Amino acid sequence: MVGGVKRAFGNDTEVDANGEGKSLQMDACKLSAHDEALQEECFECFLKTLFSEDRLGVSNYCMGIIRNGAESLPNMLLNLSQNYPDMKVKNRTYAHADHSGDGLDRRTTAAVGVLQPIETKPDDDQVCLVAKDVICFDPSSFDKVVEIMKLDLFEPPSSQCVEWIDDAKLNLMAREGVKYTKVKLYHNDIYFIPRNVVHQFKTVSAVTSIAWHLRWKDYYSNESSHSLMNSLGAFQHEYSMLLSELEMRAIQSSQSISVPDNVEFSVTGRDVVVKGKRGVLKKSFNHNQVQIEYDATAAKITVRKWFGSRKELAGLRTICSHIQNLFKGVTSGYRYKMKAVYAHFPININIVNGGKTVEIRNFLGEKRVRVVQMIDGVLCESAKGVKDEYWFSGNDLENVSRSAALVRQSVLVKKKDIRKFLDGIYVSEKTTVEEV
Repeated sequence: MVGGVKRAFGNDTEVDANGEGKSLQMDACKLSAHDEALQEECFECFLKTLFSEDRLGVSNYCMGIIRNGAESLPNMLLNLSQNYPDMKVKNRTYAHADHSGDGLDRRTTAAVGVLQPIETKPDDDQVCLVAKDVICFDPSSFDKVVEIMKLDLFEPPSSQCVEWIDDAKLNLMAREGVKYTKVKLYHNDIYFIPRNVVHQFKTVSAVTSIAWHLRWKDYYSNESSHSLMNSLGAFQHEYSMLLSELEMRAIQSSQSISVPDNVEFSVTGRDVVVKGKRGVLKKSFNHNQVQIEYDATAAKITVRKWFGSRKELAGLRTICSHIQNLFKGVTSGYRYKMKAVYAHFPININIVNGGKTVEIRNFLGEKRVRVVQMIDGVLCESAKGVKDEYWFSGNDLENVSRSAALVRQSVLVKKKDIRKFLDGIYVSEKTTVEEV
């Protein structure tokens, strides 16, 4: 009898070559060739196999399809047009999961749908058209799909997702371990979708489609005990996550640096001021929730963070590095050396306004004059005794580097092969104004 059941199924299980998801299919035409007892047994076996789940409650299939199963059903379009002539139904195609219940009782459930063609005239030569292109994700990947697609499961199915899932998105999700299957539904097909299956329907040809939720009895067996165990499991999971988060957060972390002898340092809140022989620099760290303490007796700066996460603790060393750059700026200064490189058209650079403005001419033979303003505290000068070399000097490292970047970006080669056209102004050396 089992062999007869498998033969009646036609194509039994199909596995998607890319997504590795499985679909269960049965041909109603082949099934109709058997007696009613075997048909009933085949259909019962089909449903039990489709909705079977492992011990974790995960279905083994993404979708079940009965090909040509709706041929013997009444004309749904005629019935709807007569009884509900003004009814308008939105074509729900975006990715969604079917649910039943509201509030805390809301849960994913199974679904069943019937597809019938618009033209229902009997025609032996009529070609069975594709009605819908369907993407069904494996129930084991339910949580990943919800996270990646940012599905709002508390919304109605029509508004859970607002974008299509295309082939490029499927390939990215497959790399994350998401399993899926792509299925084509034809006219007169009846489809079944187990619970926890996120699916997307895209209509290909005109079709009459009716779908409804399916309350499979096995989903609600021992409902009270299952809900209690699920609640306890959810509580234990949240409690363990809270403990792990507390264990990862250090109560107090700090990083310290010393203040040089020839530098004056002061701090107000998270605003620091550094004074040296080359001038005064100020910097604010208000975007970081830290404590900056200065011990004038020990000439020591301490940056402290309470209950910081891993990323927040990494910022302690960053703040200390910024303060040390301020020390170096007011004592030695910063200098970026840049060289003009050209193959045929010589680049002419004029420094005006006391070194605060740079004018660049004849870049690649262009007539346009490029004007670059230096950032506050930065001056440009020609190198003494070296052709086509220019120095950008200042106390603030960020301003010096940004000024050099503005000059570099002003002479970028556009719409040409940069492997061949190497003309430009490049940073050749990073040093200090005074020798350290």
